[in-house]
Amino acid sequence: MVSALVGDGSPPSPRSPPGLVPHMRDLRALRALAFAIDADTPALRAAVGAALARLQAQFPDWTFVARFGVVAGGTDAQTP
Repeated sequence: MVSALVGDGSPPSPRSPPGLVPHMRDLRALRALAFAIDADTPALRAAVGAALARLQAQFPDWTFVARFGVVAGGTDAQTP
């Protein structure tokens, strides 16, 4: 996903209704991604932490966080 935002600036797909999909320049202004994960185990946190570290190394200008134990409409635990 991050690689796509660093791409060639192609406009949204013509299949998308106007106004439904943000313009690529607006998406490129984003510099943070938060991942919501239903489960929450020590092994999962370790694996996600390693994946976030790889993303951070590949895209140093971005911020990546994961939220664990996400319940729709409820509370969750967050970790960078």
